[in-house]
Amino acid sequence: MPKIGAYYCIPPDQWLFSNHGDVLEAKQRAAEWLQSKGSYEGGERFIEEFVRQWALKQLIDEYRYPEEWLGERLVIEEPVKMGSDVKEADISVRNANRRPFLYIETKALAVTDVEFREAERQLESYLSSTHTATIGLLTDGERVRCIRKKIDPNDFEYIPDIPPYGAEGVTRAKLVRELQLPNSTLKTGLQPISSQYERILLGCHNTIRDVDGLHDDEALDELSKVLYTKIYDERSTVEKEGPAEFRFQVYGASNPSEAASNIRDLYEDARSKDLEVYSKRRSCPARSVRLGGLSRVS
Repeated sequence: MPKIGAYYCIPPDQWLFSNHGDVLEAKQRAAEWLQSKGSYEGGERFIEEFVRQWALKQLIDEYRYPEEWLGERLVIEEPVKMGSDVKEADISVRNANRRPFLYIETKALAVTDVEFREAERQLESYLSSTHTATIGLLTDGERVRCIRKKIDPNDFEYIPDIPPYGAEGVTRAKLVRELQLPNSTLKTGLQPISSQYERILLGCHNTIRDVDGLHDDEALDELSKVLYTKIYDERSTVEKEGPAEFRFQVYGASNPSEAASNIRDLYEDARSKDLEVYSKRRSCPARSVRLGGLSRVS
């Protein structure tokens, strides 16, 4: 069973993001319900904010996301650009670069099956539209659905739960420059490639292929993106002055999903940088380049 557990009522005077417009409106509705019914019981079936506030509380209490993340990395009404439209996710958990890696959608308690399925499609559309986010949770307080985006941004699978805060190695120091480079005063903290590297790469390729059900060439394409991103991170970090942390690493992330989100973010940076360089090169006059005795025009 997911850690989020079973719904319980949180009184409006204890709600988080109490100054947010949507929360203030829900508080007013809750106050009217209390005045009319004499208690908050039953209000969660008509006022969705009851369920969202419970989900927020469980993220902190059960999943152990830091309370100090509220408003910075744990937010509500996260804008999601979907084509020409902009929607808002109920709850978003952001990575170290303030990009979403996890979305949570909530519905009023015990909505109909049709409404629940519609909300699931909505959550999938948020994940499809955000390259840094792959994990989502949907709940109406009674039902919980956790999904993960696969390689294809429109392909999803069900998972047992969303990741809690605290990945393996989170308490370890981040990798910084440590290793002296030949003829250089810079340090990288990287280990030289060993003779086992080819075997390791083959194992990574096979894992990507088997876990995501890809063809060999598709798995090779995904592995190439990872290597491309790693090379970009190493080069850009070494070029920095003074101590610098590598972005391509698990240590320092709250869990593997955030680490993966950081790497996807880094991949987009690498693509943007190469596109910028390529566009400048195309604007320059063509020149002849020798490649192993052959010539081509670049």
